[in-house]
Amino acid sequence: MTWNKAIETRKSVRTFSREEPLSAAQTAVITEAVAEANADSRGLFTCTWAPADAGDGDFKPSTYSTIKDAAGFIPVAFDLSDPATGLAVGRALEKAVLSLTKAGVATCWIGGTFKAASFASAIQCQPPRRIAIVIAAGIDSGRRRLLERMTSAMAGSKTRRPFDSLFTAPDGTPLPADSPWRAPLRAMRLAPSSLNSQPWRAVVDGDTAHFFVAAKARDNYVDMGIGLAHVALVASEQGLVLSDCSDPAAAALLRRARYVCSATIARR
Repeated sequence: MTWNKAIETRKSVRTFSREEPLSAAQTAVITEAVAEANADSRGLFTCTWAPADAGDGDFKPSTYSTIKDAAGFIPVAFDLSDPATGLAVGRALEKAVLSLTKAGVATCWIGGTFKAASFASAIQCQPPRRIAIVIAAGIDSGRRRLLERMTSAMAGSKTRRPFDSLFTAPDGTPLPADSPWRAPLRAMRLAPSSLNSQPWRAVVDGDTAHFFVAAKARDNYVDMGIGLAHVALVASEQGLVLSDCSDPAAAALLRRARYVCSATIARR
């Protein structure tokens, strides 16, 4: 499965199979993906794989019934108030999530509906770090509980803003049909976000894209990192090379949004 296909097919699953356990190969993919995320953390966050049946009497994960029968969880400890850390968490953990998708493992990002103290025995942290994100994982049961259907409907999880309302040229017009940014930005548009807020915006000037976060909540930097992960993975898969850059003057290009970063794109 390609990264692009994983992005297109991955969905949030909250009801997992009690009868079908993860295979040894799938568990190996999870542990490898978590190890890679920690290696990419630059010391900004830590995460771990915590099987639900670890046998630790202290580990009794609580998600207030929003998640059912997950095989395990990936708790992530970091300083939610730091935008750079939020971006790093989103980038690294979404790559892990998509690696799990390729292996047939279903997942769900959880940003608020869990009891942090119930994960304390799985991952240790000290302020200002806290367990601010948890990712549930397991085999999709194929069933959707009423609570799950209601949550999805209220968030409008299946809807996406129009491409041309998120990504434009500097004058506000649509991107040219032959812009190399189109495929990576289509992938960004499909990224999951808290309450389906879709905070990512981009102003594309030729080969350079300036990225902005539109919403006010701090956890939208995690969402922005998730979107940037989609951009990087699809660009690489299409033989495109991204080079990060910073252009403070770009902050004036888009009102009511905060400038995050810029990148240039070129073919190998």
